[in-house]
Amino acid sequence: MASRIFKYPSCFHAMDANQLPFSWILTTVILLLLPWAHSTAQPGAFGGDFRFRIYSDKNEIVGPENSDYLVQVENRAARDSFSYSGKLRMFVFIPHKTPAGAHVSDEFRIKIVHKGKSMFVYPPSFWRVPIVLDSIRFNPGMYKIPDYIYSIYETKAFGEPSVPNIKGDWKFFNSDPQFVCLELVEEYSRPTDWKTFHKKYSKEFPHPYSINGSPDRSYYKENLLFRLDKSSYFTIYEIKEIVTSSLDSSSTFYDFKVDTVLFQNGSYFAIGFRGIRISEQEELTYGKFKLHFYQDLSAAAKKCLEYKFHKDLSEIMKYRVKYGGTGNPEYVKKIHEERFEEYKMRNAADIGKCK
Repeated sequence: MASRIFKYPSCFHAMDANQLPFSWILTTVILLLLPWAHSTAQPGAFGGDFRFRIYSDKNEIVGPENSDYLVQVENRAARDSFSYSGKLRMFVFIPHKTPAGAHVSDEFRIKIVHKGKSMFVYPPSFWRVPIVLDSIRFNPGMYKIPDYIYSIYETKAFGEPSVPNIKGDWKFFNSDPQFVCLELVEEYSRPTDWKTFHKKYSKEFPHPYSINGSPDRSYYKENLLFRLDKSSYFTIYEIKEIVTSSLDSSSTFYDFKVDTVLFQNGSYFAIGFRGIRISEQEELTYGKFKLHFYQDLSAAAKKCLEYKFHKDLSEIMKYRVKYGGTGNPEYVKKIHEERFEEYKMRNAADIGKCK
């Protein structure tokens, strides 16, 4: 929220307080109190809402008049509002809004019951921004729609925005979201100055960029990879790490930042940086990373990539100790090495086969 800057008059002369007219004294007091009042004022409540339209198995819009369909929202708060708008022909859910945003449970979901069968839909997060889904076709099962699917609409990824239409294959949402994981294959010179690095390698992605050399229609935008399948639908993959935490849980991982994506020798590669916070200091690894489609990997290949990540992290920690930094890098390195040795012993049979 933007803040105002109050400017004080510069025309007051040095005078004894008894010489000042009462109106001047009153004005001075008011002016001095203004910034205090502004700084203590609470910001207004804000937050998103969620609107959705449901289609029956006969391709008809479902509303309250359809008695054979029961539409509910679950894991909501008592002060939330849920209704149907005949004008919009949509269900509307408005969570209770506060100065910190709307309080929406991570377990919030839509429940649709028809002829004894249930469909559950976990929508993208809408605690800060509104979400609209216009095409939920009834299909029994449980579905989770990742946030990044909706963000494509917000940023006008493929031209003018339209309300996300997900009449395609709902099987995509019926399992864990597909993603590609990273393998560092070549490290480039790391930046010595964050500002210079940020200007050179961190950039805006107003629209998806075509991937040169790709055998099919493929694009990238920020940390998302798009591939067009034979049915003219894009499959969207998030580019991220294969693991979510370090062995000693002392590190915070940041989203992988993409500079560009290439297709070479039958594989996709991303040039960008991996950001990890270790012992109160951020470490950046800039380089070339091979992209692996996680769902296509064997259990052995997944284990090898996981091992490679922890090994790379060990090298980063050695660098921290050598060149110093905030926090206690020696202690963090020692703990990680102990955990890494334990990890290698537990998985010796698997990682012994890794190249």
